[in-house]
Amino acid sequence: MAGLPNSSKALQQWQHLFEEKGESRTEQARQHLQQMLRLGLPTRKHEDWKYTPLEGLTHSQFIQQCATISAAQRDALALQIDAVRLVFVDGRFMPELSDSTQNSGFDVSVRDERQTLAAPVHPEVFLHLTESLAQCVTYIQVRRNQRPDQAATVNAYHAGRGWRRS
Repeated sequence: MAGLPNSSKALQQWQHLFEEKGESRTEQARQHLQQMLRLGLPTRKHEDWKYTPLEGLTHSQFIQQCATISAAQRDALALQIDAVRLVFVDGRFMPELSDSTQNSGFDVSVRDERQTLAAPVHPEVFLHLTESLAQCVTYIQVRRNQRPDQAATVNAYHAGRGWRRS
């Protein structure tokens, strides 16, 4: 997949974000960064991205986020669904904003170690971007021999240009 030049503004910013915490990055994360830079961003000539404009992405400014969201903001944005709510803010699991999973049948754990995964069937630049910048892994599992009474919802909020859910 030939993409936008490796010197694109977005790629440079992502590399800078990686390097800001470079000493704490794993070798696996470094390999994903190199793959991302090698592939470049897709263009409309790439079949999978033919109808997806990336201009908004390529003209954005990317920074490390350490944002917070209040319970009132979360409630104003949340879908009203009878489910166990798991809240993520800028990609990080926030147990203090999430519903308790104690008797839900779900286990949620956040770990720094990386599990070696099988090679992706169709690797692409955004997989490598995510894997290179992720600082930890959140595991959501149904407890052994459990059948939860409620579904779990993943509520992802992004500070970007004001709070919004995705």
